[in-house]
Amino acid sequence: MQYRVFKFGGTSLGSPEALQKVLAIVTAAGPGLLVVVSACSSVTDNLYQLHRSSVHSENESIAGLLKAFEERHLELVQGLFPASTRRSALEAIIKRSADELSRISQSLAILAEDTPRTLSKTVCFGERLMAAIVTEALREYGVESQLVDSTRIIKLS
Repeated sequence: MQYRVFKFGGTSLGSPEALQKVLAIVTAAGPGLLVVVSACSSVTDNLYQLHRSSVHSENESIAGLLKAFEERHLELVQGLFPASTRRSALEAIIKRSADELSRISQSLAILAEDTPRTLSKTVCFGERLMAAIVTEALREYGVESQLVDSTRIIKLS
């Protein structure tokens, strides 16, 4: 089978309405599709700021950025899915992601380690979480889909 790749940027994923348009495009495209997603709009910029704030122990900024990360994704999922087991599972994934991001932020504040590796570890959360949300949304639409964690495909040194 020959595959086609569709890439969707942050603005295309920034609201429940925008994400529904993406889902309609993917659903209409049929089988043989690889879907690549960015973080939803502004999330990557906020994650870069979280990394900087963490390295410099700017606690007030850190707390606000972590809260915004979690709330942004919860609002997206709550606007996209009716109350259901699928939505509850995604809300739990968002909470776990936010908790892990908080632990990374705490570690960065303690170590004051500003390296390409710590930056990549921090900033990747937006794309990884959006990939999980899009995968579940496609399943909700009846599209058989499988989440492939990009950390298993691309190895950065």
